[in-house]
Amino acid sequence: MEGLLRGPLLMTAYRMVFISPTSASFDTSEGRGTRSGNAALHGMTSVNDASIAYVAAQLFFSLSSKATFTKNKDNGAIEFYTSIRAFFMDPDFKVDVEELLQWWNEQIFPNVIVVDNAAGMNHHLV
Repeated sequence: MEGLLRGPLLMTAYRMVFISPTSASFDTSEGRGTRSGNAALHGMTSVNDASIAYVAAQLFFSLSSKATFTKNKDNGAIEFYTSIRAFFMDPDFKVDVEELLQWWNEQIFPNVIVVDNAAGMNHHLV
């Protein structure tokens, strides 16, 4: 499990998709964008399994030799997405998944406080 779904390329891709392309860049010479990223636009304050699987599948496809993304079996990205989602849903990996999601949230949303109350988990921006 060590390092699973924690690679720097996946992290960079996630930031590009959900935070903003400039947040994933190490080159600050061009400045920062002023538009809100997808996470802010949609009120996203935590990382979830579907968002990780989505970005991993997009990254898988972008690194493949396929010219177009199709939903056929030859793609591989859809099967990859499905396998990642199956991992997250497997009760045998519950503790590993909780640790992984905690790690992701610390990386992507470090300024969010998680409050565990009777109504369930709530995420609040600091």
